[in-house]
Amino acid sequence: MALFKLPDEKEIKEQQKRNKKSGSSIELKKGQTVDALIEMARNIVEEKLGKYKDTSRCVIDVEDLQSFFDETPENAYVAIDTETTGLDYLLDELVGVCLCNGKQSIYVPLNHKSAVYGDRLNDTIQMNPDKFRELFDKLLNEHTFKWIYHNAKFDLAVLRTFLGRPMPDPYWDTMLGAYLFNQEEEHSLKFQYNKYIATEDEGVNRFDNLFHGITFDYVPLISRGI
Repeated sequence: MALFKLPDEKEIKEQQKRNKKSGSSIELKKGQTVDALIEMARNIVEEKLGKYKDTSRCVIDVEDLQSFFDETPENAYVAIDTETTGLDYLLDELVGVCLCNGKQSIYVPLNHKSAVYGDRLNDTIQMNPDKFRELFDKLLNEHTFKWIYHNAKFDLAVLRTFLGRPMPDPYWDTMLGAYLFNQEEEHSLKFQYNKYIATEDEGVNRFDNLFHGITFDYVPLISRGI
């Protein structure tokens, strides 16, 4: 079930002037539309990552996020990754948080925006940032997990700015591990995934160019299953 209907071409054209006033900065190549890119992304995900769809989901309710952590044992490994509008952890916005406890993977959207109006989407289709902060503050006070990052120095800074408090020290940084394993190759998460995990079929790195010119906050939320 779709969380919201993507705007059609007529709606987008009617709102072009309003977009400029609101500061929307979506850039598309000639002939491209946001919904066409989303359909392409959906096809790539189904083709390359379809086997994970039963263990991956989009979480927008605080109760569901609480359940994710309730089902995660103490001292368990929890991987965390942030999606942002840029690389300035003081000024750019946290758009969403990815979490994985080894059994299920979730994405928590926080600050996605309308591709038409440029305004933040309401709390019926993504989690309220204040409620997320409140739950995470409680979580960090009451539970102990082994937090796993890839490029921890960035995510720790982003989360410190957003949460207003530091995260626990990382248990492991897989980017540092990649450097130790082979310092001569690229160490981005997509490269490492394609080389060492998706050995039978590369292709996830297509996402690097798919949304070129569109910040992550303008990537639409399609459904509660990713």
